[in-house]
Amino acid sequence: MAENTYDIQSLTEEFLKIHGGTKEDITIYFAPGRVNLIGEHTDYNGGYVFPCSLHYGTYLLVRIIHDAVIKLKSMNITMIAEVCVDKEITAIGQTWVNYPLGVIREFQLRKFRLPGLAMLFAPRSGRETRRSR
Repeated sequence: MAENTYDIQSLTEEFLKIHGGTKEDITIYFAPGRVNLIGEHTDYNGGYVFPCSLHYGTYLLVRIIHDAVIKLKSMNITMIAEVCVDKEITAIGQTWVNYPLGVIREFQLRKFRLPGLAMLFAPRSGRETRRSR
């Protein structure tokens, strides 16, 4: 299977193709993957753990937009989801967007007022993600 490798320039170009605008107002994040070499499920039970980060992980490009919507797109899946920030967030079928929507819903439950957002997720893994289409 092909490895998903991305560079910031190509991700920025893809974001602009999808969401428009200029690159100056895009914020880029990277969350590395993590493994526990020893100690799975022992850290919260008082045991020892030996976690380490991986170079695999997920890039997220975000821009605040003036619409009252959050737009979510993944590099791995053709679907683009849009939800209104002024309405209660609910699951969309059995798709990949339900995880970020769950995070957004938790912000709503805690009375945070989120702005409109355009988001591009780019998982970087040793194998293609095929689970949730």
